[in-house]
Amino acid sequence: MKLYRNFDTKVILRNMGKITGEVDKQYIRFLMETNGASILDYCFLGMKNNQLGINVYDNIRELWQVDNLLTFRFWGVIGTSCGENFGYLDKIDSDGNHFIGYYNTNEPEQVYLVASSFDIFMSKFLKQIENTLKLDENAICIANNDWFLNKEKLIVDDEEMNQYLQNHKTSKYDLLSK
Repeated sequence: MKLYRNFDTKVILRNMGKITGEVDKQYIRFLMETNGASILDYCFLGMKNNQLGINVYDNIRELWQVDNLLTFRFWGVIGTSCGENFGYLDKIDSDGNHFIGYYNTNEPEQVYLVASSFDIFMSKFLKQIENTLKLDENAICIANNDWFLNKEKLIVDDEEMNQYLQNHKTSKYDLLSK
């Protein structure tokens, strides 16, 4: 795991305006602590961080160009080398946080809800990292990489996700609704 802590927080504040549309306050708070991170094969994108290869706002723009249905609906902030993306959605929880979704470039026009906020996502994600490293300290990806698509795991410690699944019977997010 690599966190990028040696940066001026003004970089985040100056560049967050380059994110078109909505900005997730929990992700910005994460960026204020570490301007991106590399955890196994997961890259948490930052701003003006040359070690990550791409800025978060450029990644969002590229995803929107590849799949127009994502525009103003899904902001990809975490990516893998396999084309998987996690990001926040235009769907808001009861505290004003954005739901987090999963998008794979191999499945265009499909986004699945994985958590009702970035903080809940991080809690579940870090637990999966911990479990994986217990099994193999040299792992490069998460063991049981379907944890974010398993309905029983999605509702753990996430009441709003539980309510969504009860109402919709699927974690698939309708990109055409509004």
